[in-house]
Amino acid sequence: MAEGRRVKKIKRQKRRKRAVIVLKRIIKIVAVLLLIGVVTAAVVVNVFKVKEVEYAGNTWNDDATIEAYLFNKPYFRNTIVFALRDKYLKKTEIPYVETYEVKIKWPGKITVNVYEKKIMGYIKTENGNMYFDKDGIVVDCSEELLSMVPEIKGILPENIELHQKMNMPSDVVLSAVVEIKQQLDKYHLEADAIEFDRDYNIVMKAGDIKIKLGQAEYLTEKVFEYSRICKKLSNLKGTLNLEACDGTSKNYPFTPSQ
Repeated sequence: MAEGRRVKKIKRQKRRKRAVIVLKRIIKIVAVLLLIGVVTAAVVVNVFKVKEVEYAGNTWNDDATIEAYLFNKPYFRNTIVFALRDKYLKKTEIPYVETYEVKIKWPGKITVNVYEKKIMGYIKTENGNMYFDKDGIVVDCSEELLSMVPEIKGILPENIELHQKMNMPSDVVLSAVVEIKQQLDKYHLEADAIEFDRDYNIVMKAGDIKIKLGQAEYLTEKVFEYSRICKKLSNLKGTLNLEACDGTSKNYPFTPSQ
C-alpha cells in the first residue's frame, strides 16, 4: 500500500513538472506573440501613416472640404485602414460628388479621383439655392452662387428637399433644362437663367441678352445657333429670337433694347 502511495506521488510530481514546463512554454509563446503584435502595430501606425493626399477632378468642392469628409476619423489616416474601408464599406457621401476612386501608392500616399455630379441648375427658395442634378435630385442647398450653373425660373416644384427628387410641374421642364445645360457646356457657354412661362416657352438669359427658345423643340440646334453668334452680341443689349430655329435657317432676328 505504501508503495502504491509512493508511485502515485511520483506521478503527481511528474504531472506538475510537465504542467510547469507547458505553462512556461505558453508564457513564452504569448510573450513572443505580444512582442510581434506591438512591433506590427508600431509598423502599421508609423510606416503606413497617410503622409500625402492628392485630389483630382473636383471643381465644386475644394480639397479641404473633400478631406474633411474622407478623413472624419483619426484612424482613417492610415493607408491600410483607408484601403479596407474603401473596399468593403459604402462610399462616403459628399455634396456634388457622384463617386470617387482611390489609388494608394504604398506606404503613405493616396490619390482620390473625384467624379462629380453634373449640376443642371438651381432654384431659389426661402431656405437657399437648391442645386439639382440631371435626375432632378437636389444635391445641395447653399447661399453660394456657383459659376456656370443657371437659375431656373418660372416653376416651383413640389417636394424640393435635399437629397430628394423634385416633382416638376411637367416632364418638359427637367428634360429641357438638361438638354440646354449640356449644350451650353459643350460650347463652354454660360447662362444666368433659364425661364419658363405658363405654356413652357423658354427664355434663356445671358448677361444683357435674352434668347427666346420657344417650345422645347430643336433645343440642341437653338443653342448651337446661339453659340455661333454670341460673340457678335457680347457688347449689345436686347433679345435674340430663336423660336423658329429648326437647324436649317441661319438668320434670326435680334431686337436691341431701347
